[in-house]
Amino acid sequence: MNKQEYLKNTKDVIYLVYCALNERVPGRSRLEKTDLSGVYDIAQDHLLTAMCAMALESAGIKDDRFTQAMGKAIRKNAQLDIDRAQITKRLEQEKIWYMPLKGALLKDIYPRYGIFSADYLYLSEKVIPCMRHLDHSIHGSMRKNTVCRCWWYTAGAEL
Repeated sequence: MNKQEYLKNTKDVIYLVYCALNERVPGRSRLEKTDLSGVYDIAQDHLLTAMCAMALESAGIKDDRFTQAMGKAIRKNAQLDIDRAQITKRLEQEKIWYMPLKGALLKDIYPRYGIFSADYLYLSEKVIPCMRHLDHSIHGSMRKNTVCRCWWYTAGAEL
């Protein structure tokens, strides 16, 4: 994809995201000029495929890749909601500090379920035994100029 095609496809992604977030049906004339393959590639790179899929679906356009991405986003959101409820319940029982990242909270204000996906939950170091007890994977990293180690949870299974 050359620079001009990339720019056009990027503008199409932004347009589709706008339509999805504002619950508007994309214009048919614009969609006829849209390169769905290029839009898909850019949307994938920026984690916007589910939003674009929902906008395309509202206009009656079906594309297997977008449909699969939307289904995966919905399944992933459902699994993460279940996991997050289980984890936070256990953490609260153990009186362990945790903090959901903004995406875990913001996802609930989007117009459709699955349109936004949030994977992470920041945790204190005390959570390691609790998470292992619940059979969840945890990952850690030390950031420059920080005193504490950051731990986060991600969905373990590929959905």
